Amino acid sequence: MSKNFKVEELMEVELPKPNSNVSMPAYKGEPKGFVIDYIIAGCALILVPLGLIIGFSLANYRVIGILIAIMGAMGSASMFIHVELCRKIVKLVTSSECLTITALMVATKKKNREDFVKTIKGIIKDKHIAYYQLENNEKLVKVEKEVTEKADSVVEIVEVVEGSDNKEETTD
Repeated sequence: MSKNFKVEELMEVELPKPNSNVSMPAYKGEPKGFVIDYIIAGCALILVPLGLIIGFSLANYRVIGILIAIMGAMGSASMFIHVELCRKIVKLVTSSECLTITALMVATKKKNREDFVKTIKGIIKDKHIAYYQLENNEKLVKVEKEVTEKADSVVEIVEVVEGSDNKEETTD
């Protein structure tokens, strides 16, 4: 029951191309802060003394305690560095100093483009930047806020008719 597929047949089928050049659509709402990220990094930092206490108080768990302390220190340091990078990117983008990936990479001294684009997409996805979308994995474009206006020309006309039809009839 094996199917014989030819590579040429599979390569001829074209995938549908996207209609726009938007790599990451904009988040439209209030931007979030970094408080939760700092709390998570602080929780990872708590593992350092906890691991040392476990390691030095219980002789059988010394290696495990030291590993927990090392992992907590590395995790919290990595998280703090990432949050500070994200805050710097948000500051540069919202002040309109750098609106291209290349300019942001120069300003933050990063060299790996793919990882940096993933970071930018993560910042937009995590709602830290509002009303900016990434186009062609290169340019951050500000999207205008959508304003919902009430139409002044729509007036509801209510007709009030006086007479016996509007009175309630009561029967005793």
